[in-house]
Amino acid sequence: METAKAFEGFEVVVATHIDRDHWHNHFVVNSVNSETGLKIQINEKGLEELRNRSDQICQQFVLEVLTPYQKPKQRSMNQREYRTAIRGDSKKLRLMNAIDMAVVHSQSKEKFIENIGILC
Repeated sequence: METAKAFEGFEVVVATHIDRDHWHNHFVVNSVNSETGLKIQINEKGLEELRNRSDQICQQFVLEVLTPYQKPKQRSMNQREYRTAIRGDSKKLRLMNAIDMAVVHSQSKEKFIENIGILC
């Protein structure tokens, strides 16, 4: 995939950070194509291809590349946690729900802290 073609018709701003030991870029992409009005569609494979292309460009100019991204493993509930959740006795599940509710109803960090105190 040619990198520029991946964003053809989309407005892109590239911000380069040089204020750290490791220089790096951020791409801010308007997700609506300015020519077609369609929303950008990039799946995990497309992101991986963009990352690989970015690494190739960095290597071409003798720049450092990041270590490969490792998707975090998700741990499923064990039998005891599952039975506790089904009975409605799970403190972990209540806390997760309280956090979700506080996030939805908070516009600031201070409001989140206030809301989480009310919900817990």
